[in-house]
Amino acid sequence: MSVELINLPSTYSLMAKNSNAELVGIITQSKYLAIGSLVQFFNDESGLIVVQGKPEEKIATDIFKLYHHRCSAREAIKEVEEQDEFSDYRQIAFLPFLGDGCIFTGDKLKEVKFGIVKPNCISIGNFLKNTNVIYSIIEKFEAVAKNDKFSKALLEGLKMGLKNGGEKRGQQSAAIKIWKKHESRYLKIMDLRVDDSEYAIEELEKLIQKYYLYMTPGNLSNAMENCNEVQKVVGKVLEAAKIRYSDLGEKITLENLYRIENLENKWISKQFIDRDAFNFLKNKFLQ
Repeated sequence: MSVELINLPSTYSLMAKNSNAELVGIITQSKYLAIGSLVQFFNDESGLIVVQGKPEEKIATDIFKLYHHRCSAREAIKEVEEQDEFSDYRQIAFLPFLGDGCIFTGDKLKEVKFGIVKPNCISIGNFLKNTNVIYSIIEKFEAVAKNDKFSKALLEGLKMGLKNGGEKRGQQSAAIKIWKKHESRYLKIMDLRVDDSEYAIEELEKLIQKYYLYMTPGNLSNAMENCNEVQKVVGKVLEAAKIRYSDLGEKITLENLYRIENLENKWISKQFIDRDAFNFLKNKFLQ
């Protein structure tokens, strides 16, 4: 006899890969605490799985195992779902590195529940305002992915879903994970989460911006010359930093401040200053 479940984490997600599956990723948002710790699963030899409604790692693990035994994605999900006591409460999406993905949505999940499978992306959700949430996520992702960063395409897709209604209860958490193929393996290059915020997607967007600030190297194409006007601002930044970091017991030069603020990647030279690093320091110390 089936058990009636309550307090299920209603969710919507976008899973995607670029044209050659060099990059793969998942982004999720929910009115539930720390959704990123619950629904997103990755296997280095297979692909990406989302298990929503009633998240459970074993479900994803069993699907991956069956897929390894030469089942198709659809066959693997069907076999696991047929043996699953709580299948009516689950929503599953599987996007393999190679080949077509598929979805399963249980009958007892809250309406509106919906999903779309495309060759390079899948979006699914439950307890949505309307089906256009999912349509808009896919449409926006595909449009942005043609011309911009993979992470931005994932984020803009989810933002468009929110703009079109999102989950009925609103926001609480959001998460993004991205893996990049290196030789024969996939390495995780982004793993960012907002676990408890009424503005989870906005906060996640800020984290992604900081990720690129810290992780991408400075270059002359995005640099400004350290001329008189820039030097005046830098001088004010250093004076403010000396006060804030007076207990460090070291001289606060611009190069040292880059190190203190984890901006070593952005250091170009004393003559040229990375524009993003400059704006970050100005906003932090002079606002």
